[in-house]
Amino acid sequence: MAPGTVRVSVADTGIGIPEGQRAHMFEPFYRFGAEYTSVEGTGLGLALTRRIVEAMAGHISFESVSGKGSTFRIDLPTMDAEKRGEAAPTAPDFSPLSPDAVHVLCVDDDPASRALVREICASVPGLAVAFADSAEAGLARAQASRFDIVLLDINLPGMNGYEALARFHALDGHADVPVIAMSASATARDVQRGAAAGFFRYLTKPLDIAQFVAALRAAVRRSEVERAVRRG
Repeated sequence: MAPGTVRVSVADTGIGIPEGQRAHMFEPFYRFGAEYTSVEGTGLGLALTRRIVEAMAGHISFESVSGKGSTFRIDLPTMDAEKRGEAAPTAPDFSPLSPDAVHVLCVDDDPASRALVREICASVPGLAVAFADSAEAGLARAQASRFDIVLLDINLPGMNGYEALARFHALDGHADVPVIAMSASATARDVQRGAAAGFFRYLTKPLDIAQFVAALRAAVRRSEVERAVRRG
């Protein structure tokens, strides 16, 4: 263990993890041994845990012996970041975004991305999320019900995110709704293009959980300010 870190270890006496399966343990939806148990799950626990740990500048690892069990270790920094002259890692803020319910529409064709968004949003009280796997389906949902925030993947099949952005803002009641881009295209030019197109925020994949929640919080604040201005 490196100096200036604290380690948390969790051990079990289960079936263990065979050598050939260990490289997959942090993959979304992977559930080794699910056929041997009646415990339900999505296979996202370890994938989400790793992202949270890494968002806090930490590291997760494990050791396992087949038939005897596994030990998972999380190492987190403890040194004062200001004394090191570094920016402190940001942990996700899972407190409520608003006293009222916040309705979010996530439009993404990737099942793993939708599942991750669902898991993160489930940690934020008062956040209700609806999903669509194409821009066309998302626009249909928005026509039927107004949303407070739209999460929009850029690289969608059919109509892409840039085309969909203009369509969303043209919908009745959605002209001022913050639309947050989500994309694996992460160059500076991609981010600049997203800002110029009118996206409220441009988030790159894989999603940084702290940045994702912070973007939702900023979107809610902007909406509240705009409602106050309209009320005069």
